[in-house]
Amino acid sequence: MSPAADVSAEEADSLSAEVEAEPDVAADNVAGDGSTSPYALPLAPSVTATLAAALADPADTEVNPGDVLRYIATITNAGADAALGLAYTGTLDANTTLVPGSVRISPLASSDAYPGAYAGIAFEVSAAAGLLANDSGGIPAATVASFGGGAVGGTVATNAAGTAAAFGTGGSLTVNADGSYALTAPTGFTGPLTFEYRLANSAGGDVATVTVTVTVPVAPTAAPDGPTATSAPGAPYHTAFNTAFALAAPGILANDDLGTPTATITSFGGGSLGGAVTTNAAGTTAAFGTGGALTVGADGAVAFTPPSGFTGLFTF
Repeated sequence: MSPAADVSAEEADSLSAEVEAEPDVAADNVAGDGSTSPYALPLAPSVTATLAAALADPADTEVNPGDVLRYIATITNAGADAALGLAYTGTLDANTTLVPGSVRISPLASSDAYPGAYAGIAFEVSAAAGLLANDSGGIPAATVASFGGGAVGGTVATNAAGTAAAFGTGGSLTVNADGSYALTAPTGFTGPLTFEYRLANSAGGDVATVTVTVTVPVAPTAAPDGPTATSAPGAPYHTAFNTAFALAAPGILANDDLGTPTATITSFGGGSLGGAVTTNAAGTTAAFGTGGALTVGADGAVAFTPPSGFTGLFTF
């Protein structure tokens, strides 16, 4: 039989594939002396591959039936451009039989860039959009083993995946094995924030750099809302006697400066409604008086039912 080792990667920098095979019969033409044969890969910029073969047991001095040979293919891209859509196929010696489950491929980690983080505010990235999304995971599937370096300090091996690394004033970073991460940039930090992570499996590992663009948040400014001095029922913020009033989003946020990141309403209360501005969470309904109700959404939408018989200005 002629077992074949196939290696595929979207972007090759340096990738190793390992496969084991057993000689079926004693033969002088089985490469068991560690010799290396070059295999040129056409149509890929500055890409080379080598296939090395050696006995799995270093104490062996000759190849015999039942021995295990280890073939290691190393693919390297020495060019400045990525080698995309790369495929490698190596045919093993005809006198060997592939050992089931012995194929292993080291992972390739690719650099990542994320915009939209703000100093002092948690920035969370899911596994689906995380660090592994553009990586080649290899066989078996690789996971993040560790992280560090850059703005976080230390080296890529300093922090184990799943742990939290504190840095700066109020800064923290947790990178999980599945590539998801949670970052809080230090207070006042602005610009590119970098760190490294190591992707690894039993065949090897690779390191990539992550760059998160951080800006300083701008606080929102709220402006008063209400009817004009000459408004009539049906005009904004003016409803008829015993008649409900509704205002669609952006509602009471329409005349506000929402800052960055974009602010939303978190709570409401006070004034004619009673309590304080923090009494009622956005999206909840506050009941008051006889049949009165007020709901304020996080998006600024308002639903107001005045108490039975109420007239005048109602504030909150």
